[in-house]
Amino acid sequence: IFTGQSEIIAEEIKDTLAISLNRDKNIIVERTMLKEKNDKQFIGNNIRETINWSITVKNNKAEKAKIVVEDQFPISENKSIDIELLEYSSGKVNYKTGKVIWELNLEPNEKIELSLIYSVKYPKYMRLNTE
Repeated sequence: IFTGQSEIIAEEIKDTLAISLNRDKNIIVERTMLKEKNDKQFIGNNIRETINWSITVKNNKAEKAKIVVEDQFPISENKSIDIELLEYSSGKVNYKTGKVIWELNLEPNEKIELSLIYSVKYPKYMRLNTE
């Protein structure tokens, strides 16, 4: 999490712009794999794995905070690997890149939990790291 505030004077802008950003210690983000909810099934000559991620965001500030959270699910160009996005807590999804974006407006001391769940179906003879 980075935050910053700067004034930009349009007349002085050149081809590069240096901006200093620091981590905001009052915004807490945790990304956890829920291994107990993950599933692995053998279907014919294929394996289907379901992977569950939980993303918790907490605003410990005394004022509202606008936060953008980005995550990604795997994508594949291999025709024998099928990936399905199952849950993404109403985030905006780009299926070409696998990116999921959540735009959050958190009240002071508000905590929200986001889910990212996807399944990967692949042939038994392949070894994949689906996390």
